[in-house]
Amino acid sequence: MSEILAYIGTYHPNGEGVYLYSMNKETGALTRKSVVSTKESPAQLVIDSVNNKLYTASEITNYQGGNNGSVISYSIDVASGSLTFIQECDALGGLPCHLSLDNENKHLMVANYACGSVAVFPIGSDGAVSKSSSFFKTAGDVGPLRAEGSQPGSFSISGHDGVHAHWIGTDRSGRYAFHTDLGQDRIYQWKYSNGNLAPNSPAWIPAASKGCGPRHLVFHPSKDYAYIINEESSTVTHYDFDSNTGLLKERSTISNFEAGYKGSSFGSGIVVSPCGKRIYALNRLRNTITHFDISEQDGSLSFIEEVWTRGDFPRALTIDPTHRFLYVLNQRSDNITYFTIDQQSGKLQFNNNYIDVGSPSQLNHEHINYFLILERVYKSFP
Repeated sequence: MSEILAYIGTYHPNGEGVYLYSMNKETGALTRKSVVSTKESPAQLVIDSVNNKLYTASEITNYQGGNNGSVISYSIDVASGSLTFIQECDALGGLPCHLSLDNENKHLMVANYACGSVAVFPIGSDGAVSKSSSFFKTAGDVGPLRAEGSQPGSFSISGHDGVHAHWIGTDRSGRYAFHTDLGQDRIYQWKYSNGNLAPNSPAWIPAASKGCGPRHLVFHPSKDYAYIINEESSTVTHYDFDSNTGLLKERSTISNFEAGYKGSSFGSGIVVSPCGKRIYALNRLRNTITHFDISEQDGSLSFIEEVWTRGDFPRALTIDPTHRFLYVLNQRSDNITYFTIDQQSGKLQFNNNYIDVGSPSQLNHEHINYFLILERVYKSFP
């Protein structure tokens, strides 16, 4: 199959549900095909490309009259990209804001923002999830309302009214898992095996600075480095990762902004390029993409440029499977913008094209994007 298909999750009411798009490999343009699910606010997505399954999280707090969100399973029709509903179940927390699969695609991991809980669900052969194999709800003090490490003039306040799990996933080996709690300013460290989370030692480490709000974590595709974007301080922190013990060690933190910027902003999305040479990070309110180069010697970051997203409140970003285009999901301006990536420098050039989508939330899972996963699904089909 020549086309590359992509699924886009959105927020209600502007977003109708999960959208299916086709991507032009030469130009990067996206063409809408259909709305393939109309569940409320399916803002989080992850795809099992081996078994042709898609999982969404309905980012709500009233599933079946309770206080939680839900997780929904679908099978993917590889010929058309259409979805067939399999099951919907309780996410075990409100506002599920991140989904991931373990390395064997046998368990689904969920981070619930509203109550600070994380859960792991076994996946059956039919794609349905069963009773959670691990569940953890954070408790304890939260950080200050304003980040100590933010830029001058910042009034950015979010997430420190309580515990808020924001990301969960495993390292490349699948032996260790981590989750961030934005409200507590903590990164939790787990030993992981067959759906079971066991605390590592130490069980958590503090974030880079008080009030910084660690949001999403990405691992380098080939080296033992990890990077976390901090929401309230609008910074990225570089960690060394010990692949033998599964522990993170903080190395350095860098601002998302060019020198001299003063004012409020919130860090949001982060992606590592598949080549492992650069990182792109998003800044809401400031509405920019920050491009960092990654040192081959020690994994440290160097600021290269800031580029205007051409949209408002960018929430997530992703790189396509040809590695030529970067897409930004602008939540408040109801559109997606995309940029050509210079293959030598990594610099971005706007394509002067806008894709209208109501309240887009996600087009990628960690640094692996849905385009890439779906292209793998379709390669064996004529």
